[in-house]
Amino acid sequence: ADLAPFVVDENPTVRARAGYALGRLQNSAALYGLGTLINDPDKEVRLAAAFALGQTDQSRLIARQRLEVEPDSDVRVHLLAALGHQGNNWDVDTLLDVINQPVGDDRTAEEIAAATSGLGHMAMRDVSASKIDMVVRVLVQQSRRVNSDIRQGAAFALMRIGPTSVSPALANELVEAAKNEPNQHVK
Repeated sequence: ADLAPFVVDENPTVRARAGYALGRLQNSAALYGLGTLINDPDKEVRLAAAFALGQTDQSRLIARQRLEVEPDSDVRVHLLAALGHQGNNWDVDTLLDVINQPVGDDRTAEEIAAATSGLGHMAMRDVSASKIDMVVRVLVQQSRRVNSDIRQGAAFALMRIGPTSVSPALANELVEAAKNEPNQHVK
């Protein structure tokens, strides 16, 4: 309640700082203010709100709804990360849809990397996908991507998921990808 006046301040820098402050509270009571800030016309305010949503329990619906209409790639990266931190089984398909897209005008490598890492963060919170075999297959396929951030996000997610049974072909693809990986962090 004490931060409410700053959420509607005329200065976008003040609104952005209010967003970060609300995120630091890590309290679902901040959702009303964050719901306002995530729809702000100023990109920096939306960036702060998207980051804060990742820190705030019960924020997944706000993040998911904004993701559908957000025009800015940087903000979408933070919204995808928020889904990874706060999402549930229903959000796995959203992240997979992003991962399956090519890098281009509609989707940046940073967004795809955030979605791959998001699956790893979900696994850390014991969010299990009903289609775990498909999730693992899609993540292993990311080893073919040119962008090392995408490959690293996929490797992180695979490590956190810790699949115990995969097809021999998929296991071989993963081993070969690790052997041939030029980036030491991804390897």
